[in-house]
Amino acid sequence: MKTFLSIVLTLASVASLARAQNSNCIWIPDVGTGTVTLLGMDGTVRGVFAVGGAPRGAAVDAAGNAWISRLTERGVVRIAADGSRIDTFTAGITSKTCAIDRDGNVWITNQSLDLITKMTPAGIVLGDFPTGDGPRVVAIDRNNDVWLTCKFSGEVLKYDSLGNPYFRTQVGLGPRGIAIAEDGTAWVANLDSSTVSHLSAAGILLGDYPVPASPGGIAVDRRGNIWIASGLADVVTILRPDGTVLRSILTMPLGGHGALNVAPDGDGNMWVVCKLSSTVLKFNLDGRLERRTDLNTLSRPEPFGDLTGALRAKFANPSDDEDGDGLTNEIELGQGTNPFLAIDPSVREGLVRRPEPGTIRALRVSRRSGLHHDQRSAVRNRNQRDSNSAQRAEPQVGRPLQLPRIPPRSRNAANHHAHCAGDARVSDRHPQPHDCDDPGVHPRCRGAGGPWARDHERDHDRRTLRTG
Repeated sequence: MKTFLSIVLTLASVASLARAQNSNCIWIPDVGTGTVTLLGMDGTVRGVFAVGGAPRGAAVDAAGNAWISRLTERGVVRIAADGSRIDTFTAGITSKTCAIDRDGNVWITNQSLDLITKMTPAGIVLGDFPTGDGPRVVAIDRNNDVWLTCKFSGEVLKYDSLGNPYFRTQVGLGPRGIAIAEDGTAWVANLDSSTVSHLSAAGILLGDYPVPASPGGIAVDRRGNIWIASGLADVVTILRPDGTVLRSILTMPLGGHGALNVAPDGDGNMWVVCKLSSTVLKFNLDGRLERRTDLNTLSRPEPFGDLTGALRAKFANPSDDEDGDGLTNEIELGQGTNPFLAIDPSVREGLVRRPEPGTIRALRVSRRSGLHHDQRSAVRNRNQRDSNSAQRAEPQVGRPLQLPRIPPRSRNAANHHAHCAGDARVSDRHPQPHDCDDPGVHPRCRGAGGPWARDHERDHDRRTLRTG
């Protein structure tokens, strides 16, 4: 009996380990061979699964299972996290892509029927909802709402979790990929018009931006930059959140031909799948190539969707702790640690949630953290150092000089300290009421000899430069 229990526990440990390892992977469906290839983060092939039916879309659930949509077969298949079994579920026909919501339900686009299907984790169809003409790529946002591109009608549609439509907005020609940003807006790659559209959460068109020919895949990285794969041009374009070009990466010199899709992983790296060369390229956030994997056995890889599960962890299940290390998915993805790999407890205590400099969340942390003034200054200075380091590593020709933000105060040197005068009003920079007779440095701050004095002198110098 004791031996039997030991065997059971050993098998359970092996299954748990396999699930953890395969949760930190990328799934590559191949239309030509009817297979799905599982790659580790080091680019090594961990498994090849025959599913048939021209597989194209992929999504990874919280258990590490991969859901694969197929073009020529009805419904989807589910590959167990450890690769031990493959289940098939029927839903519609010509399934292009799929995505997984907060409750584990799978949303599947059916191009031939112009429908989107909602299915439970057990494979039970909950409903079919009408779409525009030619539904393509589906995505889930943090409110558990469903976004969908429709290629032939040139629309983007949004539904609630019950399938009720919110809006339908015209974008460019042939919209294909769609990516949700941290602020709830959506970015859409328009294949036929070679543009990228930016939509508000309410469906208002915020802007259209030209990109190289045939943009298909699109993703938003941890810094808020937008990555677009343009197949005909063999270019990966990185846009800033304001739509200006940050960097263009030619994939042909790197061994990638026909860049089709972009997918982030749990570490924040960006993976680009190149259809014509059957190559997968792994980039860091600065756009530097980290690894290239040649999949010579594939003939037509066309994967779309959440290929690693990182998007589901970020938007559908942000409050979950999938690796059991005491940190939620949202915290880990925000600070750059992997939500699928547990962190050593001795290291975890020293981690602070600090999103990338320049993001909306970074501003919220610095303003609403409730820290003492000198602690807020340390956070602000650290973010500024990170930002300066990133700018030095990537010089921008012709980029306008950006002066540090100065809090709005009076331009009159005689009364520019009125916000913290002896009327007991408290400023954000000086937590305690105090007198301020010196136009240069607060006497109390000077006497303390602490960081208040240094910060005030620095701001006073900036103000003099600005108003003089």
